[in-house]
Amino acid sequence: MKEHDGVFELAKMAVAKKYQGKGISKLLLQRCLQEAKNLHAQKVTLFSNHQLQTALKLYEQFGFRHIFVEDSPFLTADVKMELALE
Repeated sequence: MKEHDGVFELAKMAVAKKYQGKGISKLLLQRCLQEAKNLHAQKVTLFSNHQLQTALKLYEQFGFRHIFVEDSPFLTADVKMELALE
């Protein structure tokens, strides 16, 4: 989702339970980041929850870094991360 010039938010990404553990999340994230680059994004942000450790580890593997949580759109979103794109 476009937040403003150069900044996009990765929002509401999920894989159905029966397909989890098959690498689909990784492919989906790769595709989203490629599309952000195609749209000339300079940064991608996301909100998550500390309990979603598998997702957080995936984001970290892609270079996302934890930042201060502000303007969270969800009560349960207690993690905010961002990735600067080259």
